[in-house]
Amino acid sequence: FIGDVNTVDATVKETTNGTVTLGLDGTDSSIDLREETIHSEATLTKGTSVNVCVRPHEIQVFGEDDDNAAPGTVQNRIYKGEGVTYLIDAGSSSYKVTVDNGEFDIGDDVYITWESGDTYVFPKTG
Repeated sequence: FIGDVNTVDATVKETTNGTVTLGLDGTDSSIDLREETIHSEATLTKGTSVNVCVRPHEIQVFGEDDDNAAPGTVQNRIYKGEGVTYLIDAGSSSYKVTVDNGEFDIGDDVYITWESGDTYVFPKTG
């Protein structure tokens, strides 16, 4: 990758009818992704430990729960010319998220998710 990328640990919880459910390590949350659009170098079978990579500008942030989102808390907010970059803690992982407008403040509880096609999955090493 050139530029910023979030890399988080996850475990494949299940694969059913073309959907992969990734459990985000350190949380009770999971993200359902369409298997055919994931960029993957890993075998996506139940129990497989993987690294999930997603770029900051591909993550969406919501103030209300979504069925397919992980809860987190805004730890930092940085104004960057055309947008805002948030640092969001979700379980044992931190996510850098870049958005056009900043409607959340430090300490706000939020939910994050992303599209299947924006997801890169690699076998977990070490």
